[in-house]
Amino acid sequence: MSMLTATYPHTHRVETQTNALPEAVPTVAGAFRDAGYTTVGYITWLFLTERYGFGKGFDRYEELLPTRDPETKQRVEPTAELLVDKVLDTFVHVDRTDPATGEDTSPPFFLFLHLFDPHMDYTPPLEYAQRFDPTVESTEIGTFVSLQGWVKDRVGEVPEMPADVLRQVVALYDGEIAYVDDQLRRLFGEMEAAGLLENTVIAITADHGEEFMEHGSIEGHQWTLYDEVLRVPLLLVFPDGTHAGERNDRIVETIDIAPTLLQIAGVPIPERFEGKSLLAALAPESDWEERAFSQIKRFNQKWAVRTRTHKLIYTADTKPRFAAPIVPGYELYDLIHDPDETVNIYAEGDSISSVLTLEIEAWARQKSDLEAGLGPALSEEERERLRSVGYIGN
Repeated sequence: MSMLTATYPHTHRVETQTNALPEAVPTVAGAFRDAGYTTVGYITWLFLTERYGFGKGFDRYEELLPTRDPETKQRVEPTAELLVDKVLDTFVHVDRTDPATGEDTSPPFFLFLHLFDPHMDYTPPLEYAQRFDPTVESTEIGTFVSLQGWVKDRVGEVPEMPADVLRQVVALYDGEIAYVDDQLRRLFGEMEAAGLLENTVIAITADHGEEFMEHGSIEGHQWTLYDEVLRVPLLLVFPDGTHAGERNDRIVETIDIAPTLLQIAGVPIPERFEGKSLLAALAPESDWEERAFSQIKRFNQKWAVRTRTHKLIYTADTKPRFAAPIVPGYELYDLIHDPDETVNIYAEGDSISSVLTLEIEAWARQKSDLEAGLGPALSEEERERLRSVGYIGN
């Protein structure tokens, strides 16, 4: 939601699964639609449905959610292949010519695709995982059911994960990424053949990373704010080849993506957007403030601020919801000498600790006065699906 609204969670107020987007919050899709663009979205996960406000601003919002096989009664998950097939059938392979003139008179488009594959459960087609570890014989080890015993916050004490198991789980995750790569290659190839990439900017990113025992647990994205969860790739492709092959290591935020796309297109950026266009960050001589703020407000409450050299994390004193205790307080890491964030150097009175503490406190106080909408009631089947991947407790 932060990506689509260019605002922090405490501004757009969709901070938990019980919240929906307030009507007053603008979205990038709405900004493009107001400028005359056709806006289309395709999603594959329950929490991105229109019921939570994700469809706001889209002319068409396609939801590919799990179904039941009528014969086997087994759940059928929407894969990247199914999503790309849907996009090709309903958006790419569509006749856009005017019958009278034979010319393409369709408006420009904003297309949003959400692919859930590189996420627990890690269950790619087996041959993709075997590219990274030929010993993988099944995807069963990559499911939440198999891995939940290594989710520290759920079980408290985590046993050591055997090296061969960890290797296979990572191979399954890498296999998911490779599989999505192939599906995107197929999509972009068909879009190019249809003339849809001639004047199109492509942005590829993720909303979080995954944790593979770096801090003693699997599945950190619901519990921690360490770099394995926060650092994600962002690829920008310009149709004229501008910046092709460049790698930029400046610290940016996902809220910066929407204003970037709008500026490139010459579309006005809504005043409520908190993100900044990344075009400034692409200029080597620009004065880009390298700060990234993050938060969790679900199973526990944490806030973080990251600079190029340090990360400060604050954990609120809340009641534990699962087996592991909540350890409130501050963590400070020297990312130059301790990039794995293993040694907490926070100390009251220390200059870096004090400065970053003031920054994170000031940021956390900037709450919107908007009331979050009420999230939808979930069916028992939807709740069962969420339990199966660890999103809600039993």
